[in-house]
Amino acid sequence: MNMEETIDISIAMRKLHRLQLEEGDLGAAYWLSISELLQRTSDYRNRAIAAERKLQKIRELLE
Repeated sequence: MNMEETIDISIAMRKLHRLQLEEGDLGAAYWLSISELLQRTSDYRNRAIAAERKLQKIRELLE
């Protein structure tokens, strides 16, 4: 899988939300932390892809 391929994390986010509802307070806090981490990771990945595209455009202009 290359950086350009999109990954839909909605299925994982729904599953993590269900786990939050099924667990007690401590388990819910854990799964919430995991879902927030997954969302941030996805956001950082998207930012890295955007930066890579911009860098490629700059390289093309300099050629």
